[in-house]
Amino acid sequence: MCDYLLRRYLLKFDYLCNSALIGRDIYQEPNALVFEHFEHLAFEATKEHRFTINGHEIKKIVGLQFRSVLQIFLLIPKTQDDSSSLLLENVYYFVHRSFQEYLCARYIIRILKSSCSTEHKKEVIQFITHEKYNRHLRDTFCLFFELENFNLCIDQFWLAVDSEPRDLVGLRHCSRIAQWFPKGTCL
Repeated sequence: MCDYLLRRYLLKFDYLCNSALIGRDIYQEPNALVFEHFEHLAFEATKEHRFTINGHEIKKIVGLQFRSVLQIFLLIPKTQDDSSSLLLENVYYFVHRSFQEYLCARYIIRILKSSCSTEHKKEVIQFITHEKYNRHLRDTFCLFFELENFNLCIDQFWLAVDSEPRDLVGLRHCSRIAQWFPKGTCL
């Protein structure tokens, strides 16, 4: 669904035709940077165990593309006032929790496979290490394995999962690995 929304965004605001996007990775388009901001926003909200994001946080992450981010309609304001001064004061939430989970999983993959920004990479690895047993993030990690580029960073993911802190008894750790193993195997 996020792919569909990005295609619509590129068609509407960049005046591209459907045939121009067929067979291309739409996330590599120059104007798809807006979705990288969505990924970052989803990760930040997930990291803080929140469903909402305030306008100031969005402005801090996306900068001048604030209105472009809101035009995709993945974020919905709690109040429907369109005044520009109130846009920053609003509290926003994702259309559905699954969008937040999907975008968070994309962010994890993008950061782990990138060669730059070691600060962000450490933050993502710490997130995986500390949240691997969180049942609310189970779907995010399952989506991680369903994305096509997960195999580029699978070793880093398993190192983070296998590091401390660990479940004392080990049952939860084995359960998580069993859930992810068919999709996350390196074989």
